[in-house]
Amino acid sequence: MSNELSHHGIKGQKWGRRQYQNKDGSLTAAGRKRQKKNLSQDAKDAYKLKKKKVGELSNAELKKLNERQNLERTYKQNNKTKNSRNKRKRTKSRRFNW
Repeated sequence: MSNELSHHGIKGQKWGRRQYQNKDGSLTAAGRKRQKKNLSQDAKDAYKLKKKKVGELSNAELKKLNERQNLERTYKQNNKTKNSRNKRKRTKSRRFNW
C-alpha cells in the first residue's frame, strides 16, 4: 500500500479558471446561486423585495425593506475596516490646490 496524496481538481474545469466568478469580477449563475445559499432569511426577503417596483410593494413590505437597508447602512458605517479609512486619508492627501 502506498501513502500517496493526489488531487486532480474539479472534473472538466480548466486550469486557472474560477468556478463562480467571471473575469470582470461579476458572479456566474452558479456563483449567484451559491451566494444566495449563505444569506439569512431576512436578507433573502429583502433581495426579493428589491426586485419589485416601488408601486408593487405594500406598506408593510416597503417598511421592512427600508428597515433592512437602514440596518445594513449603519452596520457598514460602524464597522469600517482599517483599510477603507486609510484609503480615504490617502485620496485626501493626493488632491492638489492650484
